[in-house]
Amino acid sequence: MMSKQEFEQSLGTLGLIETSDNNDECYLLDRMFSVFDSDDKGFLTLEDFVFNMGIMLCGTVVEKIKFSFQIANIGKTGGITFDEFEMFIFACFQMRRGVGEGDRRSVELFVEEGEEEEEKKLQEQEDDCNGSPLTNEILKVRVESLFRKIAKTRGGNRHDNDDESDALVISLQDYTDAVCTNTELSELLGL
Repeated sequence: MMSKQEFEQSLGTLGLIETSDNNDECYLLDRMFSVFDSDDKGFLTLEDFVFNMGIMLCGTVVEKIKFSFQIANIGKTGGITFDEFEMFIFACFQMRRGVGEGDRRSVELFVEEGEEEEEKKLQEQEDDCNGSPLTNEILKVRVESLFRKIAKTRGGNRHDNDDESDALVISLQDYTDAVCTNTELSELLGL
């Protein structure tokens, strides 16, 4: 049996990177432990650990995408809400920063081909920060924009109404499509 603390130690430096604003928790570590402990025992068996590490290290792209979807889907509802998506993307950025990768490359995640006007607005926001690293405020705006591009209502329809943002979710299929078509998102997630 492996406790959460032993799991953290097994991850080496990755287990030490703070990926939330709360110093008492590490979002990615907590979520990974939860996904590894699929039957909520509160500990990992050798089988849990080996199976899930196998997916992370040697799994197919589809298995890795499903695994990352499970990490993001805190409520285990089958759809990622905006709050879940935002926490997940912020944590991925924090992890990238923690291993010494900068913000500039990751910023490309939010601009797709043919969106020159959107790129111009995002660049203006960045210029307003005098070239400083990507701020959480700018990141939040960009994450929300990306979420709206990927998400659908629980009924399966795309929805652009600002008042409906709480009803939007990202299904596993929409998440898979987004990861497979957005190289920067795939790279941010480490896939």
